[in-house]
Amino acid sequence: MNGLAYYLCYFYSAIFLLLFGIQNVFALNVQPTVVELTSTGKNSSVNLRVLNDTKKPMPIEIVTYSIMIDHDGKVSEKEIEGNFLIFPPQKMIAPGTTQNFKVRWVGAPDLKSSESYRLSVNQMPVDNFIPNEEEVKKAAGVQVVFNYGVLVNVRPLEGKSDLTLVKSEIGKDAKGILRPILTLKNSSNIHARLSDATLNLSNNDWSKKVEPSSLMSILGVGLVQPGKTRRFILNIDIPKTLTELKTSIDYKSR
Repeated sequence: MNGLAYYLCYFYSAIFLLLFGIQNVFALNVQPTVVELTSTGKNSSVNLRVLNDTKKPMPIEIVTYSIMIDHDGKVSEKEIEGNFLIFPPQKMIAPGTTQNFKVRWVGAPDLKSSESYRLSVNQMPVDNFIPNEEEVKKAAGVQVVFNYGVLVNVRPLEGKSDLTLVKSEIGKDAKGILRPILTLKNSSNIHARLSDATLNLSNNDWSKKVEPSSLMSILGVGLVQPGKTRRFILNIDIPKTLTELKTSIDYKSR
């Protein structure tokens, strides 16, 4: 496997973990993995705890990307600088120890609507680690061993999230299995999380209640950005005889 393929393999693994809520399978343990910040005030910063659960030193750096999620859940992102102050920006973590990285929002204090980011916690090869910030940045594109994504949502102080059901239907997933498919809209200026909702699915003699904890394990956060509509294929078993689906959503606004 060449260097680029090696990087992409672990890059998309991290994205998969972020979007679908699968537990971290790497030796790097990062907490928290989902962060909610405000654009000003006491909740505008957080400590990321990175544990090196190996027997070797682990050099780490953190890179920031803005993210947008489209109707079908496809993520597009762009590397950005200046919206977060991260200290230290890179660090060699000793075996079996935890390093705290202070992350503070220093972007616009008067945001009009929520913005979402991925903090990429990158492990660099020990042999290639250069203890100079500028040189690390130059080398990062080709020397990353893997990265782990932390989702960060930054919201303005004013506003409440909203999540309404646009459409409920039955369709097939990528494996051809019948699944509930929901289309949801967030009309507010604050990001919404489907994992904050309780779903009631039913038809005739069949019904199923899906609590927030179950939704988190099924689809991860289920982020719907301000003013956006998003379609979710839920990994929930339904009777093969079902032809229509009745759905109600009980959403707790943030």
